[in-house]
Amino acid sequence: MLIDTHAHLNETVFEEKIEAVMGRAKKALIDACIVPAYDFNSLARTETLALNNPGFILPAFGIHPWFVDEHDDVKALKTYFERGDAVAVGEIGLDFGVGFNNKER
Repeated sequence: MLIDTHAHLNETVFEEKIEAVMGRAKKALIDACIVPAYDFNSLARTETLALNNPGFILPAFGIHPWFVDEHDDVKALKTYFERGDAVAVGEIGLDFGVGFNNKER
């Protein structure tokens, strides 16, 4: 089995062409894609992709530290894990990146 372990197919740029993108991946013998959420808006997009493409889109739910301040309740992330189909935690950005100043949160 060949899995793309980090495919941001949840980016809005793919909305109109997701079927074609997934088709090309399958033609290239990709069996599944782990799609990591990275901010609060991408959580729902990731969930929808996984529900609409079971077995091919494998969700990973997380909030990158760059986006943790976008929402006042980081615990909202927990509801996505409670669904039970997440295959990984991420995107969580433990590298913290350049200029990151919210390490505690």
